[in-house]
Amino acid sequence: MISKKTKYGLKALLYLARQYEQGPVLIADLARDERIPKKFLEAILLSLKNNGMLHSKKGKGGGLLLGSSSAEHYLRPGDQGHGRAFGAGSLR
Repeated sequence: MISKKTKYGLKALLYLARQYEQGPVLIADLARDERIPKKFLEAILLSLKNNGMLHSKKGKGGGLLLGSSSAEHYLRPGDQGHGRAFGAGSLR
């Protein structure tokens, strides 16, 4: 069983991957569309940002984007890279 924090973190990453071509995504939109409590989501996204999985853009047209290091690297089964993002307590 995975924690709510991990489940919501994965949902957020998948949402951002689906929206990647449209540009930055607002946290409020992500929270609404994925039905994740906004305050809880903000804490999760900060953790993901601090681990390099997300980038934020400020100002008009700003929001969140997948990080340049690519979530694919962290999510591949058997890859040691996912331990850095998920095993170091970031989504526990």
